[in-house]
Amino acid sequence: MGKTCLLLALLLLLVFGTNPLPDFLIQMLETRYPQLSAPPHVDAVVVLSGMVDLQRTTPEYLEFYESVERILAGIKLVKAGYGDVLILAGGSGDLYDQTKQEAVFLRQFALDAGMPAEKILIDSDSRNTHENAVNTRTLMEQHRLSSSLLITTAAHLPRAMGCFQKLGITPIPYPVDFHSNPTPKYHLLDVLPNVGALKSTEFALHEYLGLLSYKLAGYI
Repeated sequence: MGKTCLLLALLLLLVFGTNPLPDFLIQMLETRYPQLSAPPHVDAVVVLSGMVDLQRTTPEYLEFYESVERILAGIKLVKAGYGDVLILAGGSGDLYDQTKQEAVFLRQFALDAGMPAEKILIDSDSRNTHENAVNTRTLMEQHRLSSSLLITTAAHLPRAMGCFQKLGITPIPYPVDFHSNPTPKYHLLDVLPNVGALKSTEFALHEYLGLLSYKLAGYI
């Protein structure tokens, strides 16, 4: 029994702790929507939160996670004239601490980057992707905005698009922050268990479980 358990543990480590499987799982999500080099003009560019470390962030210092491409792409697109306004959607995902709202910090970041205040709308109350969609729809209705571009991490986009479409919104998907290797060429070291592969597997499973739970909850 002990040998069987050890063999099973090693097998699981080999499958989930090496690069091929997480690359495949993430790529299945990331290839759902193509990258856009020149999107059409829209009323609103919507950026979903999830890029700010709220525990370490203060009004004087903004600490980003690796998905900072979301806000950078949003600012760039509006400044380039692809969208009339920038909508920043997201408060805090912490169930126990709602004292900091990510959209508030991102608004200041956009202002510091040269965005006019009148071109920024924020939803600082939503706690998850479903609430992002609900509150964004409310903002768009209030400001009579009809067309939109949705920016989020590429692997998160299928779940986000599902939430928006469930509410009757059909944004143009704009994926950023890709995690998979588009042209994998694995070598010996790539098929040895490593921490990076385990982290990628966790990232992929988080999205697949998110899709399943949102489907069961009726959000998508």
